[in-house]
Amino acid sequence: MKIRLLIGLLLTGSALWAQSLSAPVAEGVYGGQVGDFESWAFSPDSIYLVCSTQSPNSLFYAKANRNGQITNLDWQVIPSADADDGFGASIMNVEIHQASNSIYFLSQGKVYRSSFGATVASQVDSMVKEFIIQGDTMALVKNNPMAGGFDVLDFGPINSTGIYSKAGSKTLMKNYTEPPQLLIHPINQYLYIFEAGPSPTLFFLSSAFHSLSSSTSLVSVGTMGFSVTNIEWRTFGFDHLGSWYLAGQPPLANPTIRDRHLAWSTDMGFNWYDVPINTPGPVGGVVGSNILVTDYSGQQSLYIGNAVEKDISSIGTWINPGHAYIENLNRANDGFTKQDPLNPAVVYHSTNIGFGYSTERGDSIFGWNEGLTAVQVNDIDMTTDFATGWVASKSGIRKVENYNTSSPRWSGPSFPNFDGAPYTAIAMSASQPDTIYAGNQRIYRSQNGGQQISPSNDGWSRVFSPEDPPLNFNRINTHCTAIAVAPDSADIVMAGFSIDFGDKGGCFYSLDGGNNWQQLLILASSPGQDADITDIVISREAGKLVAYIGLSADPLTAGHYGVYRAELGSSGFSLSADGSFGATDHTVDLELNNSGDSLFVLNRDPGLLPVNNVFIKDLASGAWSNFAGPSASGEATAITDGDGYVFIAMDESIYINSSDGSLGWSLGYAYPVGTEINVLFYDELLVGTGTGLYAHDLIPDISISELEKAQPFYIYPNPSRGLVRWDKPMNLEVFNLQGQRIYRSNQAIQEMNCKNWPQGIYLFKFENGAEAKVLIQAL
Repeated sequence: MKIRLLIGLLLTGSALWAQSLSAPVAEGVYGGQVGDFESWAFSPDSIYLVCSTQSPNSLFYAKANRNGQITNLDWQVIPSADADDGFGASIMNVEIHQASNSIYFLSQGKVYRSSFGATVASQVDSMVKEFIIQGDTMALVKNNPMAGGFDVLDFGPINSTGIYSKAGSKTLMKNYTEPPQLLIHPINQYLYIFEAGPSPTLFFLSSAFHSLSSSTSLVSVGTMGFSVTNIEWRTFGFDHLGSWYLAGQPPLANPTIRDRHLAWSTDMGFNWYDVPINTPGPVGGVVGSNILVTDYSGQQSLYIGNAVEKDISSIGTWINPGHAYIENLNRANDGFTKQDPLNPAVVYHSTNIGFGYSTERGDSIFGWNEGLTAVQVNDIDMTTDFATGWVASKSGIRKVENYNTSSPRWSGPSFPNFDGAPYTAIAMSASQPDTIYAGNQRIYRSQNGGQQISPSNDGWSRVFSPEDPPLNFNRINTHCTAIAVAPDSADIVMAGFSIDFGDKGGCFYSLDGGNNWQQLLILASSPGQDADITDIVISREAGKLVAYIGLSADPLTAGHYGVYRAELGSSGFSLSADGSFGATDHTVDLELNNSGDSLFVLNRDPGLLPVNNVFIKDLASGAWSNFAGPSASGEATAITDGDGYVFIAMDESIYINSSDGSLGWSLGYAYPVGTEINVLFYDELLVGTGTGLYAHDLIPDISISELEKAQPFYIYPNPSRGLVRWDKPMNLEVFNLQGQRIYRSNQAIQEMNCKNWPQGIYLFKFENGAEAKVLIQAL
């Protein structure tokens, strides 16, 4: 059952009525984009895991038992790096001091220390580019405090309670433009510093890591005398004997030009060998964030992202983790790979769903995602009766049935046609809800409600891909930004694409249910790259089918801005620019109201004030009107309309106004700083964010005079960090946001000590009928 959570009303002085949103209720969507992670044993048969995620819930931890079997417990967010701490997706490196179970992490140039139970992370150092911990020693690559100086390496011990003390410093021989990779040689324990690039550089310090001093020599290996055309060497590593390994990828601007490559040297770089990393599947891509060489049952295997070489004594036969068995579509991506500290057969991976592990040199792969609330939700669509809905996310697509009931049913993640790329768009046919279109770099269609037909047929088929000839869009840098289906026909579907690194996408449509596709040219004169599309909606106007197409702003390309209107006639679509937009007007989001008679356009113009604006077109008359968006600074990201209100997401906040703008903007709900809101969907307001999918109720209008009547006395301080007082003694009941009574006085009182209460909003109800919403803050 979805719980309705009441939040305090935020009033504006000019409004006659106040609107607000209930606090969010998390929907059943688990997983996320995992960054760095570390594992270590805290007993002979148990381990900890800590991972960072690309979400406001920045750090998670989990326990696991390894007493002859694999038993994994649910993930839990670390309180000092959850959604109210503001780290967001900025945590780039996680390191552990195992003796004290202290968690160190790097965020925006600062290193912090925390623990599982800490509510606040302590800053340890600043101006940091990268750092590493081994045993009781930490080293940090930092900007030189002297302007123009080379980067420096600070180092020192960590004591038994997890506290770092700087013991020395060493000036490095260059400035690193991106964080270098720090590794410790397995034989001599030297610290190596690797800089990625087509001609990578390598340094090492000539003392064992635990014996570093200011007199330790910094030795340059120089530019590695090894190159492969169109390969940038990104990752460095060692095996157990100290041999060197390099993993490289084609340039990001042209990532499909050739296969990735692995190079290795057994004599400290004097001689090199290389092979393509030709895993099953298309050519190209990126390599993983680290190289792992394991020694299991007398055989050494190499892991790099989603590639495994099972036997490095004869390199050249590559597999993907899970080549024999994949549990619930969990597939390794090109992130980090680490070995379990107790069971050498277990290797951990970041995956398309979130987190997982493989066994037996990559033969099988399994998911480990329960509790990992870090899914980035990108798009939502539902039938008008909420019987069926779909969500597109970085971690696959998910179906929900009977949503607007006490027992909605959420499916696990699925990946159409087993395509594990992040999903950015989803649309259903209102007339045929079993027909669904899902998009990432490609468009997939299901005509049976996404039901699996056989072990080899998941019920989805790829119906369009602009990477195919004659378009030849880049396979990796292309993204589907919008899919729209005609309201009364599943046969008419339109999709928009954009491309990174300066290339342009385009708009494409099908009139036969996705079987055949054509390009709707907006600016170009021939098929191919045309314009970057941001959103599409389809309506019926006087019996005619009309599509509205939003474009990003490119002032250097004539006409590349605003909104275009495309009307379907007997000979195809006729196209025209619509509305009064200028060259810097970026269309963020398009939305039709429930009755289908008004088009809402969320527009952003960074060169003018206000930056964010709402444009409305009356589809019957063709007349346009507009009003300014919220005055708060920030970039609006999504708009929706319902029950006479318009909702705008700006950074981590949701603002509410009447649909004509007459009430003025009020803050409906503010998520923790760092939350990215990607999509809004209304009946009950659904909010797709960087941490998952959340539901809100719109609190009915309450007049300010009624609120004032209900609060005839003074309560203070509010917010409070401890003691709350009011004017005269009264009996009191206190409720939390779940509606549960947590306190009831047995006599009249005039103050309440809330010092040890969890942070949040509480409803105080007094015997005279007065009510007050009190915010309790953590000390």
